[in-house]
Amino acid sequence: MTEVLIVGAGPVGLMLGGDLCSRGCRVRIIDALATRSKAIKALGITPRTLEVFDQVGLLEKTLDVSLAARAMNTVANDEIFDRAVIEAGRWPYEFLTVTQPDIEGVLESRLLQCGGRIERQCRLVGFQETAEGVAAVLETPDGTQTLTCGCLVGCDGAHSTVRKQLGLAFDGDKYHYTFLVADVELDWGRTHADAWKIAHMEGDAIKNLVAVIPIPGNERRYRVSMIVGMGGSAAASAADLPAEPGLDIIREILSPVLPGVTIDQLRWSSVYGVSHRLVPTYQVGRVFLAGDAAHIHPPIGGLGMNTGLQDAFNLSWKLALTKAGIA
Repeated sequence: MTEVLIVGAGPVGLMLGGDLCSRGCRVRIIDALATRSKAIKALGITPRTLEVFDQVGLLEKTLDVSLAARAMNTVANDEIFDRAVIEAGRWPYEFLTVTQPDIEGVLESRLLQCGGRIERQCRLVGFQETAEGVAAVLETPDGTQTLTCGCLVGCDGAHSTVRKQLGLAFDGDKYHYTFLVADVELDWGRTHADAWKIAHMEGDAIKNLVAVIPIPGNERRYRVSMIVGMGGSAAASAADLPAEPGLDIIREILSPVLPGVTIDQLRWSSVYGVSHRLVPTYQVGRVFLAGDAAHIHPPIGGLGMNTGLQDAFNLSWKLALTKAGIA
């Protein structure tokens, strides 16, 4: 019998699945998507997450696809007025920029090496706890099937099917801010080893504020993000923007903040709202939640992916000890 059914093959599900497989647990991972998303929804790994990766043997592979930012610069009207230098080697683990697809690739490689696999285009329809475990109904390309597993873990994101079926509250609220994020290339003559906070000022008022974070692998590639409509900018509200703005719109919005900068090679963009929410419990019987299914955060600081990866590691060793009869 499958000991753990994991719903969702994002970073959290892959971390949990790979670690459980490495500890000898019989695991199945399902995901509704046909392929891994190329969108860079998360772009940062914190020191604590790197410490976990070191414990499970993933540190070197993660470093290979990462970039350590050496400074955070604050710029107003094209003038640097603050530069916080991050000294190399001062701490054993640093804050790295690394794309979510690259992290998923590292985690999936470990899963496959440990004998696991992802069952794609497989969707959880419902589940019910029984005397034997959890009976989960799955919708697959070959039809509907019922799987009995020892326990089920929802790693299925902010709109979690698992959380909704459990009937758990997701208390919190939505911020009134709307964010625009874009994966682009910049020709601007600044070092790719730094991160940037860039403001467009009119007098003492901030009209626009953009965060520019380097993306590893290409010295012109960055993720730019900003609050839509801040201070009465060109895009007055989220209602003025499509869900995935094109390059012309992004150039129009960014031009006051990045004057004279060439912006091209748009790979991905998104306009989205931000909430902060938390479930009252991570466990109901034999069913667990991890990552965005249990808590969601604003994007600043990379809390979403990092807390989710740490959820998965924390749950994995506890489940493994329980399955082994030790705990």
